[in-house]
Amino acid sequence: MATAAPAIVPSVGDPAVPAGAANDQVNGDPAAATDNAAANQPAANGNGHADDHANAGTVTNPTTALGAIDIMPVRVVLLVDRAKHDIYEVDATNPKVLIHKPPRARGNESAFKKIYMDHISVLDVARDTLIKHCQLEEQLAMLLQGFNAAIYTINTRDPETHVNGLLILALRLLDRLLARAPPLQLSYVFLGVTDTQCIQLDTEKSLQLPFLLDHLDDLFEDAPTVSFLIDKLEAKHAVPTMLLIRLETADAAAPDPIVCTLTLADLGWMYDPPTAACAPMLPNSLAKLQSMVTALAQRPIGARIETGETYLTALAAAHLNGNCRTQWLLRADLAHPAVSPLLQLGASLRLIKTAVAKPARSGVARRRVEELESALARAADRNAQADADRAALEAKVTAGIEYIKGI
Repeated sequence: MATAAPAIVPSVGDPAVPAGAANDQVNGDPAAATDNAAANQPAANGNGHADDHANAGTVTNPTTALGAIDIMPVRVVLLVDRAKHDIYEVDATNPKVLIHKPPRARGNESAFKKIYMDHISVLDVARDTLIKHCQLEEQLAMLLQGFNAAIYTINTRDPETHVNGLLILALRLLDRLLARAPPLQLSYVFLGVTDTQCIQLDTEKSLQLPFLLDHLDDLFEDAPTVSFLIDKLEAKHAVPTMLLIRLETADAAAPDPIVCTLTLADLGWMYDPPTAACAPMLPNSLAKLQSMVTALAQRPIGARIETGETYLTALAAAHLNGNCRTQWLLRADLAHPAVSPLLQLGASLRLIKTAVAKPARSGVARRRVEELESALARAADRNAQADADRAALEAKVTAGIEYIKGI
């Protein structure tokens, strides 16, 4: 069961994010970091803000006739284990700002550094509030519009049960969404990803990187229900995992068929896993991921870059480069001394803007063709009727002339 990979979208002429902008956001340079993006970075979505909601606006390339396309930044939600700490503090007036108060700057507010995300939420907020802040329902609703969607999580497993509650929550929301949608067929592939290998977890089959990229669509198997997929995620796996779910309209003759993929990624822990079962994202993958993300944040929209040779970067690249609504949910323990790389990753991700072409809807095209064919048929009928009327009139005129001649 196969579908097209996320579309490669051409550049729309937006200049590259200035080099070092990602570091400026983490380091809190007030001249480079603002509430919306680096100050010298032009707004990209047509309404004056570079990081608003995915549907905030469109942009048209002034030099190439590409038409209007969505400019969707990768959305990053930072989940913090505590609202306040002696080094980091969530800004009470702005849910996008984390204030860094290094020891040498105590008492000197001008030396405080601000770190910007798309949203910062305290992890122990009410469930409904967490759903709202993470925009899980909005993210999943994009599937029914034909877009691919991806949700990446880091440090979000429960340290006791090893279950990723956020991704389980996303699947339950998907189940509720599908109950109100036309019948869809589900298929899936469940992967375990490390620095050096990728395993199809159901078969324990090890996959080589070139084979994985060329034949990923062939690995999908039918899934009877969303509950079946929830059971997959609830199983305890000791490696970072990716669950790819294919949704296809069951009725091939439906007016607006849907073929799209949802990727749910549990990438483990970036620092000190609470138990051996919560395996960390391995250092090589993490370093290459950060390098790839930084390069993406500094390139023109739509430009392709080398992703390195790890499975993680190869699988993530399509979601960060292509026709996919992508969201990262990062959990940060603000008391941990190694939290800085996680904040750096989030700030770099937040600067990525992806040109997202409107997905082709074959049903819409088919209806348009049918409308044109119907219009042509009506025009042909009108022409035939006009020809018949003209022939009848000519016959009457001829008969009249003959009658006059005979008088």
